[in-house]
Amino acid sequence: MAVASPGALGWRHEISHYQWAVLVATTMGWALDGFDSSLFTQVAAPATTDLLGHSSSFYSGLAVTVFLFGWAVGAVVFGALADYVGRVRVLIIGVLTYSVFTALATLSGEFWHFAVLRFIAGIGSGVELPIGAALVAEAWNNRHRAKASGIMMSGLAIGSFLSAIVYNVVGGFGWRVTLAFGLIPALLVLFIRSHVHEPGSTARVKAARAVRKQERTAVSYVSWATAMLNLGGLIGYASWGFIADKIGRKRTYLMSLVVGIVAVGVLYPFATSYTMYMWLLPFVGFGVFGVLSGNAVFFPELFGASVRASALAVTNSIGRLLTAAGPLLAGVIASQWFGGSLALATTAVCGLIVISFIGLALTPETHGHFLYSDDPSASVDGLVGKNVAAEGIGS
Repeated sequence: MAVASPGALGWRHEISHYQWAVLVATTMGWALDGFDSSLFTQVAAPATTDLLGHSSSFYSGLAVTVFLFGWAVGAVVFGALADYVGRVRVLIIGVLTYSVFTALATLSGEFWHFAVLRFIAGIGSGVELPIGAALVAEAWNNRHRAKASGIMMSGLAIGSFLSAIVYNVVGGFGWRVTLAFGLIPALLVLFIRSHVHEPGSTARVKAARAVRKQERTAVSYVSWATAMLNLGGLIGYASWGFIADKIGRKRTYLMSLVVGIVAVGVLYPFATSYTMYMWLLPFVGFGVFGVLSGNAVFFPELFGASVRASALAVTNSIGRLLTAAGPLLAGVIASQWFGGSLALATTAVCGLIVISFIGLALTPETHGHFLYSDDPSASVDGLVGKNVAAEGIGS
């Protein structure tokens, strides 16, 4: 059995009830927007004369200018807002804003009251075109989209035409009665709420935006954590030499090791919140990076000039060879012994730093002097100094 083509069934079969509802709602919204704005331009002069007590083309033009300014502001602000909270919700807000504040303008006792209310009504009017056009474009996702958009745009002319009829009929009763008809668009909200929902593209955009927000939040958390770690590291680096000159190299090195071990031991197993994590990271940085600063201050004093660079290279780098597999080892330990807890596994691996206490205990205190020197009297150990008195780069 042959299947009839869309053309054979007629163009009406290609359009859903939802698409018709969107077209009706947006066309009526744009028409009533045009009705409101056109009605206002026709009563601006009589309203200004009544409120000021005399005619003024300047103030009449000012009232229209203020309205148009609000229109532009509303279009930009609510247009952007619609991309985040949804087209339909913002459309409803716009319709209610320009209709209610148009009606409230009839209660104005002074010109500035009138101008302010018309500015707010203008903000609501600015919503209709961008939101309506976006809704039609997203709902009419077929070959009739251009036609639907053109029909929607014709609503402005329809509304202006209707405003002329209304003004011709009730204009003689005064500007307040005439402008009160601006409340009619509020009834459109009932139709929008019952027949129009957000297009599928809006839901997809919101979902994608939520994912991006989570990613940005994660990046922010990581960046701030890194900053706090390095803030402590900055203090640890810079203060190490000053502290060592006061209490000695070994004691300062011991202090850095203890602070680092305690901070790591508390951070990974017990930091249950991001706030606590951020408070502990500077202490980790102070201790861990302080040790590295100690290497640069303390270790050069432990070796003679002929081997100093080689010794520093070995002492600072051999540890990296032994700990290069640390991240991999932590993952294996976590899965095997700590129920998958990488935090506890990392703490266990970091616990190997206690080996440093053994080396520190066997290392002599230099008190700020080179252990091996060309001048025996400047050595910590005079005997050793005499034995290496001839030692030097140039020997």
